[in-house]
Amino acid sequence: MVLHSATHLFFEGEYHHGLRDLFDLHRLLCHFGAQEAGFWAALPARAHELELARPLFYMRCATARACSAPRCRRRPSRRWQRQVRPGPLRALMDALFARALRPFHPSCAGVLDPLAHGLLYIRGNWLRMPPWMLSRHLFHKAFLAPRAEPVR
Repeated sequence: MVLHSATHLFFEGEYHHGLRDLFDLHRLLCHFGAQEAGFWAALPARAHELELARPLFYMRCATARACSAPRCRRRPSRRWQRQVRPGPLRALMDALFARALRPFHPSCAGVLDPLAHGLLYIRGNWLRMPPWMLSRHLFHKAFLAPRAEPVR
């Protein structure tokens, strides 16, 4: 359940309920970490086996940063969090997710938030479709699809 939820949140590209989803993931980690023996060791192993180490890593970083609610009693070791190496890509993704996972409210809006949402939307589609299909999809969304009126 944790890997499924993390993959949807960090591979989709739409973050309208991102903060709520992130808190749900935090609660899942707390629940399974307290109830299931060997959970913290099995989770990264299963993620590696399914090639989902990256969304698991982003989820752990984002939950640690955003969820200042009472922490889980047992914390995972930092060893399995190092599956994504530090560098420019990691810094960029941290910055994009930090902006995208904010609540959708004017008090939380930043100047670069639309750019972050746009880049993560393109990334989410890039992960799911080949380049020729992605370019066709983005062209259709940008120029041919009717635009919805913004919610006031």
